[in-house]
Amino acid sequence: MSSPDIKRDSILTPRFSAVRNLLERQIDDGFHPGAQLCVELGGEIVADFAVGKALIGSGTPLAHDSVMPLFSSAKSITSVAIRALVDSGRLNFDDPVATHGKSG
Repeated sequence: MSSPDIKRDSILTPRFSAVRNLLERQIDDGFHPGAQLCVELGGEIVADFAVGKALIGSGTPLAHDSVMPLFSSAKSITSVAIRALVDSGRLNFDDPVATHGKSG
């Protein structure tokens, strides 16, 4: 948890306000109960917010430090890792999967 004098939920640069608005619309439309986003660029946190509820049907607001079940979050984490490998030249999006896995 953050110290009480830091209001991390309010850290939001103007370019991320559209993202927050989109997430809030998705929550209103029932797409998901809540969402968290934290973006760091060049060592500076440029967006850190949570919107919606902690659980479906809950009155508890989602906070930046709320514990979330992972479910299919691994897909997002994997896609970021793959993009980092592509950017470093260790992987190409067109490579066959077998090129990078163990055989046998």
